[in-house]
Order: sequence, then structure tokens, then C-alpha cells
Amino acid sequence: MRTTRKTSRGYTLLASNGGGNSWYSPYDLPGWARLGIAGSSPAFGPAGLFMHYPDAISVSGGVKIITGVGGSEVEGGYIRLLNGPNKGAGAQMADLGMFAAGVPSASLGATVTEYYYLSGDYSNFGFDNIRDGRFTVYGSVGEVFNVGGGASIMGNRGSGYVVGISYTISVGVSALPVSIDGNWGQTKIY
Repeated sequence: MRTTRKTSRGYTLLASNGGGNSWYSPYDLPGWARLGIAGSSPAFGPAGLFMHYPDAISVSGGVKIITGVGGSEVEGGYIRLLNGPNKGAGAQMADLGMFAAGVPSASLGATVTEYYYLSGDYSNFGFDNIRDGRFTVYGSVGEVFNVGGGASIMGNRGSGYVVGISYTISVGVSALPVSIDGNWGQTKIY
């Protein structure tokens, strides 16, 4: 037996072959709620990756050089939409950042970023909400092999904001074993 209900994004399966929780989809929650779930569970650990439900995800790699006051970051990669009218669409991306300040360092690394759309009206969500200007704060631990994370916020042309949560691994040199830096830049999607 199958039972469905009409939602704002189509039909959702309520019960199938005896019930269970098949009626529930985390994507029925608003972006801010899914961001809260992601923030309360580690990304890598028992079932950690299954507790995150971003609206888009990207994988990128690149170089970061920080001189203390100033520096730059250049990354290239791929982004895929996981929500909205173009769900499943993917594209190449580049991220260019200029550092405001940070611990002097130079590194080569890989980054996975989860994007959460905070507007709630997913009929407007797409690549345009992620591209262009953003501000990011990163932190990492290590002197040669580094692991870290960051948070970014970007405006989306008047209809809300997107928050990005990043996980990074890199190799390089750093003046201190713990570093924090902030940068602003642009994400280009092709």
C-alpha cells in the first residue's frame, strides 16, 4: 500500500509496504534547520555524512598563501545542486579569495563545502545564489599536514543568504601549529 501527500515540492511518500519512517525527508526542513543538524554532528564519524543535507556541495583543490596581512587563495573544482528546481545539475567552479588577515602560511589542499540556502523558497535556488561575493573564516591545525574547516556567507541577489561549511585537508608550512584567517572573494561557476 502506498500513501502520498502533496507538498510544496511535489508528492511525498507517506507509507509503503507496512509503514516506517518513509514519509519523512530531511529536505522538507528549512535550510537553517538542516544547517543546525549539520553543526551538531561531526562530518566524518559514525554516520556523520548521512546527517548532513546541504542544498549544494562542492569539491575543490588549490593553493593558499597568507602573508599575515594580505595574501590570496585560488581553487578550482566541481559543484552539484542537491535541492531546488535544477536539482542534480553540476558545473565547474573556481574560487578566488583575497585575505584580510591570518597566520602566515602557504599550503596546497582539498576542500569539501556544503552549502545551505537560508531563504526557504527553493523555487529560486540555483547556481546564481552561490556565485559572486562571499566572506569566509577558516581555521586549521597542523604545521606540515593540516586539517581544518571554515564557514562562509554569501548574498544571493536579494532573496536570502547561503551559508557554506567547509572541511579541508592540506600540506604546507605555517608559522604556528594553529591558524585562523579571514578572506573575501568570489566564487565563479561555469
